[in-house]
Formats: sequence, structure tokens, C-alpha cells
Amino acid sequence: MKYTLSYLFLICIVAFLYVGCKKDNGDSEVVNSLFIGTVHSPSGVLINRAKITAGKYSTYSNKSGEFSLPVSEGTYNLTIQTGDGRIFKTVHSYWIGKDGVVNIAWDETGLNQQGNIAYLNGLYDNIQTLLDTMGYTFTEISIGDLSNYNLLTTYDMILMNCGALDFGFHMDSTKYSNLNYYLQNGGSVYISDFSVMFLTGDGFFKPVNQASDFAWRNPMHHNNNIGIQTTCSNPVVGGFIADSILCTHKTGPICQVQNATLNDSDFVALLGKSTINVKYDLDLWEVISSISSPFTPTVTDPVNYGCLAAKADLNGNYAGGKIYYTTFHNSIQGTVNSDTKDILRYILLNL
Repeated sequence: MKYTLSYLFLICIVAFLYVGCKKDNGDSEVVNSLFIGTVHSPSGVLINRAKITAGKYSTYSNKSGEFSLPVSEGTYNLTIQTGDGRIFKTVHSYWIGKDGVVNIAWDETGLNQQGNIAYLNGLYDNIQTLLDTMGYTFTEISIGDLSNYNLLTTYDMILMNCGALDFGFHMDSTKYSNLNYYLQNGGSVYISDFSVMFLTGDGFFKPVNQASDFAWRNPMHHNNNIGIQTTCSNPVVGGFIADSILCTHKTGPICQVQNATLNDSDFVALLGKSTINVKYDLDLWEVISSISSPFTPTVTDPVNYGCLAAKADLNGNYAGGKIYYTTFHNSIQGTVNSDTKDILRYILLNL
């Protein structure tokens, strides 16, 4: 009997501890507290679709930059970021009590710039002004700087404006190789319209036995600056992306594409709709004739012009390595509509 009582007593103790622990664990998982705030750039531009994370809890900011993140009681490193956080990220630590609400101060919800950004000046585009209006910093580099791989590695993102090769500059095998290696090792690029030539070739190449930087033009390449059109099956001259993967021709007219489809779910979430009107205020923009993996269309015209914008990830699931290419851009000659500007701003923040 004595042994039985002791045994029963032990069972009661174990059961008590189990119930107590289960209750404690249950209490710790009750999501009854709230972080709230407004994500913005250094200049005060409200940022949509920034990701806010606290432990295992996460959400996104809305069109007004506002977020509301339910969490359980505890201490958190609350992270605000866009993209993979290499270039834009803010982290602050907070404790929040049971049933508590922490309204994070404006000066702690600014999206900070962590990485370095470079841009190539363009004759027809000035995408860097979107960063400027948000209060972020960047450095102008030259086509010649693409020959210096060590210099490229000091930048996390490079913006290649439409018409960057229309000032009499050209590429060569070293520049193409450096740009390819830069992407493979975690750098990212935004490329607009004519500057697709940085990927697929500009009609120049540097002969193997040529010691100088003098380049020879092959006028039959479809991406050259003198407008001669050929088929996508012709051999690529220059570039590191094959025409079988991405091929374009300068045949686009001045027009407005109505109800282009947003193929990217992030764009749909950003704008709250699935279509967009795209204005082309200059002719001879690059019409994408063919596109395949690793590129994925993000905006398409189902009626006339097919793919209008695409993205690719050249280094898999690792940081960076991304290409965003748009046939439309933040044109110097005109003013893009608010939807287009929101998409371009999103692209810059998420490379």
C-alpha cells in the first residue's frame, strides 16, 4: 500500500508539472500584442510592400506605408526590409507586454540604405532620380569602369539607363565577362530598354589577338545602334545572355498599351490590381521577340507586344544575382504615370 501511494503521488506530480508547462507554453503563444508603424524613406516617401518581421511573425506595409503586426509577449528584433535586405533594411529591438501595443516612432521606421548603388548615365532614362526623391544615395560610374571588376564589387546594385551606350561608348569581352561574374556572385542590375545590349550584346567585340581596347563593329547584330534588324537566330556578337534566351528588336512605336497584364504577384499586391496602362513616348523601344528561362515575364501585353518587363535570378537562391529588365522606363522626355512609377520604385527597392 505504501508503494502504491508513493506511485500515485509521483503520477500526480508529473501530471501537475505537465499541465503547468502546457499552460505556460500555451500562454506564451497567445498572439495578443501589436506592433504598429509607418515605413518611409529618408525623405519621407511612404513605402508600400516593405516586409516587417518580428521572430516568426511577419507582415507587409500597405500603400500608405502603414503596418500592423500581431505578436505574442516578448522581446523582438523587429526588421523592416525590402528585397533580401542587402541594400535596404532597418532593425530595432523592442519588448512588448501581454495585450500591449507598441506604436513605433517615425524616426525608427525609416527604411535605411545598407548597400552601395551605382548608375550609368543614359540618353533616354534617369531611373536614379526615383532613388534621389526617396533620399537614397548613389554614385555615377562610366562604361569604362565595367572593365574594373574590383570596382564593381563595391556596389550591390547597378542601374543601367536606356541610352547609356548612345554616347559613343561600347562594350568588349572584358566588360561583358565582368558584368556576368558580378551577377553570378551576388550583384544585381536594373536595365531599361536599349540597355538590354549590356546583356545580349551591342554589336561590338574585342578580337582575341587584339591587345588594345579598340573594338570592331559587326553591323549585322540586331542590337546595334544603327537600327539594322536581323533574326534572333543569328549568332550573338558580344553579351553573355544568348539570343535564344532573350532577344529584342528596336521596333516599338509611340503608343499607350492598355490593360497590360501584371504577371508578378508582388506587382499585383503593390498596385491592388492585375493590369496597368504603359505609355511609350519614344519610338524604336525594344520589343521582346523571345524570352525563356531564367527570365520570367512580369508585365505582358496580351494583344500586340507580348512581354514588356521581365526578371531573372542568375545565382539561384543566394543573395543578389538579380536582373530586372523593363522596356518602359522613367523617361527624361515625359512623365510616367503613377502605376509605372510605383512599379519602378518597387523594382529598385527589391533588387
